[in-house]
Amino acid sequence: MSRSSKIVDGSLKWMQLLGILMAGMWAVYTFYFQLELKDLSANLTPKIELQKVGKDGNSLAILAKLKLENRGQKELFLLKSYYIVFGSKTVVKRKSSNEFLKLLEKIFKNGRESNLSQGFESANFSLISSGLTFSDNSIRPNETLNRDLMFYVNKDKFDLIDFQLRIYAAQNTDDIYMTLEELGKFGPKPVIYRGQKPEFRDKTKKNKNSNKSQKLSFKNKEDEKFLKKEKGFIGFNTSSQLSLWKNKTLDGG
Repeated sequence: MSRSSKIVDGSLKWMQLLGILMAGMWAVYTFYFQLELKDLSANLTPKIELQKVGKDGNSLAILAKLKLENRGQKELFLLKSYYIVFGSKTVVKRKSSNEFLKLLEKIFKNGRESNLSQGFESANFSLISSGLTFSDNSIRPNETLNRDLMFYVNKDKFDLIDFQLRIYAAQNTDDIYMTLEELGKFGPKPVIYRGQKPEFRDKTKKNKNSNKSQKLSFKNKEDEKFLKKEKGFIGFNTSSQLSLWKNKTLDGG
């Protein structure tokens, strides 16, 4: 074999070895990166406890005890956390077994969280209370945040309460922020932006474009990649229900 052939052969072997090493390093990096960001929401554990604590005529005072625990190894920065309370009235409405099964099938197909009992339906569905929950900027590993809040319900209009807690957080919030907009019958709409918060912008800058923020959407793949992989963004909704039907302890029999 000529000297030039040996050089080419050696170069090929080194290139193959380098390729194997790079592939291995990429596999390790990918595994580590996915491990770091995988299912961060599982590390945030929320808890909701609802209690009827008083009444005045037809009005009930309800105490919501909220708890949020970070069981992970990363500090998470809270973008927004708020609650929404919906009320509904249960009415008797007779349906045949076939009609009831069709309604159940529709719920399962839609993939929405809902419940249904034969012979009963929910009516007068309304938003009855809403507000911010945790004012903390972040939650550290093994830290627990607690918040107690009170709201009031007319028990003649509603007999079932659905309390929803919505939390949005990220590992890095340096250039992203969230606002609550377009308040409607289902509560506020969370909107996330890339850029600096308006109150922190340099108003002396002549270039107005440098102060502009970009609205992000999870429907856009690039935005989704930026939020999830670069920012470690998470968001989830957890709920708890409370029946307002007559309680012997509270209502005296």
